[in-house]
Amino acid sequence: MTVSAFADLVKMATATVGTGTITLGAAVSGFRGSSALTNGATYSYAIQDGANYEAGQGVYTAAGTTLTRIVTISSNSNTAINLSGSAVVLITALSADFKDFGRVRLLGRLIGADFNSTADQPIAIAQPGTGPYIIARIVIANTSAAITATAKGAFYSSASKTGPLFGGGATTAYAALNAAGLAGIVGSAVGSPSLGTSNTLAPYLTSSTTIYLSLTAGNGSAVTADIYVFGYDLS
Repeated sequence: MTVSAFADLVKMATATVGTGTITLGAAVSGFRGSSALTNGATYSYAIQDGANYEAGQGVYTAAGTTLTRIVTISSNSNTAINLSGSAVVLITALSADFKDFGRVRLLGRLIGADFNSTADQPIAIAQPGTGPYIIARIVIANTSAAITATAKGAFYSSASKTGPLFGGGATTAYAALNAAGLAGIVGSAVGSPSLGTSNTLAPYLTSSTTIYLSLTAGNGSAVTADIYVFGYDLS
């Protein structure tokens, strides 16, 4: 979802009929009109048309005083409602405009990651939008056995150990995770000498829809752990 612009107390009538772009009319009594909007800006809107409703985002064009419609919720199965010609349009903030501001959320997880394998292990990132996000913390938890210093590797933005995010590749050991069941916070940005519970994670901005755990050397014996990726969605 594109970040919305905001405008206070803007509410207008529309004579538009159908499901297409809205032509904004006069301000409703007691409110401001389209002159309060900025040409080319994206606004969240709500429409009330009798018993029908719609909310979403639209781009305002001053020439013609029009507003496009990308619907997020409506009384027409979340598609554009068929305007009657006597609807009211309100420029307003929607819940989606505030969903992740300043809040760390779970971006992705890999349950049962194999720390005795050197294969790429994908971690799907499921942020709500399509834009970038910041990885703030990676937690390794629920280890099935001790992860030894033999296990080396890193997290990458691409397969085949390319685009390193955290860890120093072949020179970085997971030695700090040396007890079964230990929950470890992965620290250290690329090139740091160690990776484990005592390090602070450097935030990393990316838009990769998948990141990868890729070890350059396995544990030497069977061991699994769960990986959780936390961060901020910026969409």
